[in-house]
Amino acid sequence: MNNWIAVYTKSRHEQVVVNELNKINIKSYCPMFKERRQWSDRKKWVHFPLFRSYVFANIELKDNIYILKTIGVNSIVKFQNKISIIPDQVIENIKNIIEGGFKVEKADYFIKGDEGVVTSGPLKGLDGIVLDLKGDSKIIMKIALLGYGKMGKEIEKIAVSRGNEIVLKIGADNLDDLTQENLSKADVAIEFSTPDTAYLNIQLCFKSNVPVVVGTTGWLDKMDDCVNQTKAGAGLFYASNFSVGVNVFFELNKKLAELMSPHDGYKVEMEEIHHTEKLDAPSGTAITLAEGIFEKNLTKKSWVNEPTESVDKLGIISKRIDKVPGTHVVTYENEIDEIYIKHTAHNRKGFALGAVLASEFMNGKSGFYGMSDLLGL
Repeated sequence: MNNWIAVYTKSRHEQVVVNELNKINIKSYCPMFKERRQWSDRKKWVHFPLFRSYVFANIELKDNIYILKTIGVNSIVKFQNKISIIPDQVIENIKNIIEGGFKVEKADYFIKGDEGVVTSGPLKGLDGIVLDLKGDSKIIMKIALLGYGKMGKEIEKIAVSRGNEIVLKIGADNLDDLTQENLSKADVAIEFSTPDTAYLNIQLCFKSNVPVVVGTTGWLDKMDDCVNQTKAGAGLFYASNFSVGVNVFFELNKKLAELMSPHDGYKVEMEEIHHTEKLDAPSGTAITLAEGIFEKNLTKKSWVNEPTESVDKLGIISKRIDKVPGTHVVTYENEIDEIYIKHTAHNRKGFALGAVLASEFMNGKSGFYGMSDLLGL
């Protein structure tokens, strides 16, 4: 059964989304109104979307992934983490208003700081806080932080600075607060806990219909199970490292592996250095780098967390040193010369910003995503 839903688009992408949906035979509707504007030499009627950055789509709810993958789409409007269905009559009423020539006027009903929930109409169920009244309002995304250590606190600073609200913070001293009821208050969760708790936290997010961004490493033996659940409607974004620079480094690593692949005389090895509080070794970033090498260098089949002379294994040397920046070095060496690439993270800010950008990307989404989806790499 098809239902009307509201689709939140990128700024000035309403018609782009309509055109893209038409290409995949999804019925859509972007109500427009016209307004007389004064130009330098004349007045002219100009058409504008009635609901800026929103269009309507008519689909079976199980097919929402096709909407989320459409160019220009940010998210689908939800209420309590369920897709909001717009009654057919509401769409018909909008069409009647537009086609009947009724004048559409803007009106301000709120003051700065007001909290509100849209109770009817195409945006039914959307809740948030009024930030400003300069002709625009901004809906705050509600975030749950699962893991409130140094990284969690850095993420909180950036998320709040971007206008988001932290509705749940789970650290070692309040684990009992991590309930389905509390989690369901969030639009998206960011998971930076421990390798032992990450999988269970992800499962609770899935059960609560809350998309989750995961940066915890050391639990990847259960990744396939989580990815399979996203095919049934769960939302998961995983990255071993959220830094934009590191993800460019990943691509550089693949390119170097491809260039070096024909040259058998070079031994490739990796070193990763982290602070003593990092629990897993090798790091998730190192494992991602190793996978990039395996993709381009068919000689290497697996990694070991120690130096090795094995032809088909990649040695990863892990060092844990107090108060050092996270560092990854990939080295190719023979008796003639040495080639290496290196990335050093001077602080957590780049990592935290990437996690917040990922959470904003995941708001309203289902499916499995990574940094390549976010950055378009």
